[in-house]
Amino acid sequence: MTTATWEKNSKNGRNLKKSSITFSSFDGTVIDSENVENYVVTEQNISPDTELKVKVRKNEDGEYSFVSQNILEIVLNVAKIDK
Repeated sequence: MTTATWEKNSKNGRNLKKSSITFSSFDGTVIDSENVENYVVTEQNISPDTELKVKVRKNEDGEYSFVSQNILEIVLNVAKIDK
């Protein structure tokens, strides 16, 4: 099994929180933005239909940043789609 983690840092007041989505592939492929569309989620660590709540802030440069969120880690087990 191969895992790849996509991480995003967010500032919440003075605390720096790291959120991540981890893709676990049983066929050994590293999942990235180039091939993620070729995989389907088979299992996940949070219950289906769990609401992801995210607050964002826009700074004076027009850039958005995360302020808070209720889920910091999502783990997805994926399998390749047969085409």
